[in-house]
Amino acid sequence: MSTSTVSPQFCPKWKTCSASVCPLDPNHSRHNTLRGEAVCPWLREAMRPDGAARIPAAIAPAILHALPALLADGGAVLRDKLKRAGDSTPRMPLRAPKGHPVPGALASCHTYPAAPLQMPSGGEAMEAAP
Repeated sequence: MSTSTVSPQFCPKWKTCSASVCPLDPNHSRHNTLRGEAVCPWLREAMRPDGAARIPAAIAPAILHALPALLADGGAVLRDKLKRAGDSTPRMPLRAPKGHPVPGALASCHTYPAAPLQMPSGGEAMEAAP
């Protein structure tokens, strides 16, 4: 699915989302986020390290395509909120289809054990949990 065919209705949070700027809306550049308004949870996730892995695959290309334009032209409030989100911890669980590896640095998560796990400090490898 190309980024031009994705609409807000494809978002799993569409029915309950109150964000004023939806990156899936083709007219997102016409909207601004005001102080106190919600920000798209997928935009916040996209700003975090490995956050793209938490965005549903059906909408991830459109979210990641809209992000640079929204950072540049989305207004100061949205830009500040997204920059703060990049420094915070992820709120969305990391999801991967059954049998597929989890991308990024969280590939050693206990939910999806890799072969031998590498310690971040460069220590000796640990065995994966059975």
